[in-house]
This record gives sequence, C-alpha cells and structure tokens, in this order.
Amino acid sequence: MSCLDNTYLDEQITRTKALIDAYYAAELAITAGQMQSYTLNTGQTTQSVTQSNLAVLSSAIDTLYKRLETLCQRRYGTGTVVGRPAW
Repeated sequence: MSCLDNTYLDEQITRTKALIDAYYAAELAITAGQMQSYTLNTGQTTQSVTQSNLAVLSSAIDTLYKRLETLCQRRYGTGTVVGRPAW
C-alpha cells in the first residue's frame, strides 16, 4: 500500500481528526477546571496532561492540525507546487 493511496490517506485523515477531538476534550476538561489532570490513550501511547503542561497539549493540537492539512492536500490534490526553471 502506497502512502499516496486514497484509502490509506482517508484512514489517516480519520485517525488524525479523532486525535484532535481527544486532545481538545483533554484541553477542555482541564481549562474548564473540571480536572487537574487528564490521561490520553491514543492506542499507541498513553499521555497524562496536567495544568502545568497545558502548553504542550496546545502545541500537540497545532501539530495535529498541520498533519491534517498535509494529509488533506495529498488526498485531494490541493497542495501548492512552486515551479522553477531547470537551468
């Protein structure tokens, strides 16, 4: 299976969206004052987030959005290509 296979890219897009939702749920639970810490189990890793490292969680969300953007560009062919002369 190629990394540019549409089925594979669709799966990765779905997985990334689910991760974004999970990270947002953790961020919301902590910032709403409902919890002092939150544990994320992504199926591959388990990460505990506390109020003291909320910036790390926000950074992870930003990274996931960048990954989602890249995957969507690959899947739907909406990326930008800069062409230059070959000489």
